[in-house]
Amino acid sequence: MGCGSGILSVLADQMGAAYIKAVDYDLAAVANCRENFEINGVRTPHEILVGSIEKCGRDEPYHCVCANIIRTTIITMLDRLLHLTLPDGILVLSGLLEKDESPIADALRGYGQTSFQTYRDEEWLTFTVEKK
Repeated sequence: MGCGSGILSVLADQMGAAYIKAVDYDLAAVANCRENFEINGVRTPHEILVGSIEKCGRDEPYHCVCANIIRTTIITMLDRLLHLTLPDGILVLSGLLEKDESPIADALRGYGQTSFQTYRDEEWLTFTVEKK
């Protein structure tokens, strides 16, 4: 979710992903993602879609789900993001600010998720959740 330039999807391709679904509501981001897939020769079967979490409505759970979006949107769709992540899979939540740490951690705990790490890069935060 929030594919942006597609950099995480390109990395997934390079790491041997079996399938990639990149979704963003921003038309420019989707176009940029498509361009970067072409530039980087992404060969993994994939979809690049305009929209949001509804584009995953019938998807089976994934080994890895990444959501690079703002806190309020992550919290709103956290239940669905967790359902899209296989047990023992990884959910990465990024695009967050330092002030988002407590609300995101509290929301994760509210869904019974206690196995997560927080990474900082200046004012930015990323959560890596090992889904149980």
